[in-house]
Amino acid sequence: MGEFQQHLLTVLGSIVCLVFLVKSLRFLKYVFPYIRSTLPPTFFQSMGEWAVITGAGDGIGRAYSIELAKRGLNIVLISRTFQKMQRVALDIEQTTGQRVKIIQADFTKMDIYSDIEKSLQGLEVGILGKCPSHLTPCKDTQNIS
Repeated sequence: MGEFQQHLLTVLGSIVCLVFLVKSLRFLKYVFPYIRSTLPPTFFQSMGEWAVITGAGDGIGRAYSIELAKRGLNIVLISRTFQKMQRVALDIEQTTGQRVKIIQADFTKMDIYSDIEKSLQGLEVGILGKCPSHLTPCKDTQNIS
């Protein structure tokens, strides 16, 4: 085999490999989002229109609220600090367009649950995210701090 034929086969082989690589990358571009996201986009909405997130003023509760709103759910924010919830609500409404309802409640008090229940009446709640930063002590346990 001559030197010209060897260079020709090398160039043709390189072109075939390059075409295969480009087609493989295009294929992965379409397949990867389905592999990465095991839940269908409508999964969260199928459970209910609203997600209730406690401790939503900052931290994990804030992050849950924003992520669930990005996935198409309306959000009920429950927390002690009204100003923090207002900032989170504004952020959610501006970035996602989802509706946000705010309920101010202090989970260290026991008399808040009837007010929360009244505020949630008529809402189709599908997800409850519990992220309060302060909890009341259990009645049957000793405080060992």
